[in-house]
Amino acid sequence: MRKSLRLYPTALTGTEAETLGVHSGCAGLCVTRTTYDRDGRALEYDEDHWLHDAICIRADVDMT
Repeated sequence: MRKSLRLYPTALTGTEAETLGVHSGCAGLCVTRTTYDRDGRALEYDEDHWLHDAICIRADVDMT
């Protein structure tokens, strides 16, 4: 099983901006998470939109 995490800056528009209570075009961050099975097929997908100043990202990598 494999998991993928993608984070990228974006301008919040439409539903995302309205839900977060900001004007369309406000700076934001899109976070997507995908889980794949052993054959590479996507099992889970999740997408969130965050305000640029409301998230802290931490990544820990175990290299063993």
